[in-house]
Amino acid sequence: MILQNRLGLYIVRVPDPFVGLPGGASSARRTCGEAARLLAEEVAAKYDLSLADLLPENRERRISWPRHHVMAALRERGYSTESIAQLLKRDASTVSHGSRQHLQRMEWASVVKNAGAGAKDQLELFKSSAETAGR
Repeated sequence: MILQNRLGLYIVRVPDPFVGLPGGASSARRTCGEAARLLAEEVAAKYDLSLADLLPENRERRISWPRHHVMAALRERGYSTESIAQLLKRDASTVSHGSRQHLQRMEWASVVKNAGAGAKDQLELFKSSAETAGR
């Protein structure tokens, strides 16, 4: 959902697509094994990183955004947040947050792609607000 606030800035709200699915948080979901590790390595390779690069506590965007992408990719395939957290050495709530952040960025990227030049200015504002919020 895309909203416009009082200042005219666009805000993207993405509902968690994983809530309420069969195999949701209340029921048994897949646990991460060799296939999940290979998928995580494949996604990390798209960013010229290895899975080992994503594991240390690092908040730099060049590391955290690919980590969020891995979290979202694994959640989309039905892996539990707890098993993803164990694979990436994170907390389960961090996995939920990271995958939502990735989906929100993907939604925003599609808005910018479809909206033209005016939205690119909004994207710069979005990026700068994300940087200041992360500090």
